[in-house]
Amino acid sequence: MAALGVGIAAVQLLPLFELVQSSFRANRAAFDQVLSYGFPARHILLWLMPNFYGNPAHHAYFDLFSCPPSR
Repeated sequence: MAALGVGIAAVQLLPLFELVQSSFRANRAAFDQVLSYGFPARHILLWLMPNFYGNPAHHAYFDLFSCPPSR
């Protein structure tokens, strides 16, 4: 049964392997560049408290990381 399953899967997996080897996306972007597309680490807190930096409906923003230092 396992050999039959591997044989049936090979019909799909072998052409897929050939396609991946000649893909136009290969070596297009560096890993650091791909990571730069992601969600900024400082916005992780927004998953728990969505209005932490303010609510755009109230036109009141407070950005803890870019506010000027207090005197």
